[in-house]
Amino acid sequence: MFGLNGFQNDSHGELLALIARIGAEIKDRFTPLTSDQNLPLQIAINQGKKGDKGKAIHYHTPAAGQTEPRQEILYVIKGKIKALIYTTKGEFVAEKILSVGDLILFTQAHNIEFLEDSILLEVKQGPYPGLENDKIVLEEQSSSPIRDNRASSSAD
Repeated sequence: MFGLNGFQNDSHGELLALIARIGAEIKDRFTPLTSDQNLPLQIAINQGKKGDKGKAIHYHTPAAGQTEPRQEILYVIKGKIKALIYTTKGEFVAEKILSVGDLILFTQAHNIEFLEDSILLEVKQGPYPGLENDKIVLEEQSSSPIRDNRASSSAD
């Protein structure tokens, strides 16, 4: 069961709080929990099957008025993933295994691999600039541990 409730200020109509109730019945690979382009955060559920990989090594475009990439947090609700950490030039830095209850903050380029069937909570700086403007995809370097990035990952 999935539910989303927002609480607004009656006099100004501005959002005061947002509550997401996340259950086992999320069916889509990537489910945005926020879609309002004016919110300061993007929140989504990303779930994958064992063996799924992100489409590409990437980082997120800077928010309006900023020069640094937008940052992204992944929190493992269920399962286990491999987080691959890169510089914005595509240089591989490290890989870390994350399990239930682990959280990672990506500040530069990254990719993920699902080591088990997993459900992740994603929180990224907003507002969402749209699919075409969200990511900068990097060329794979020879030192990258992910070689086959054809599995479907619409977001990570």
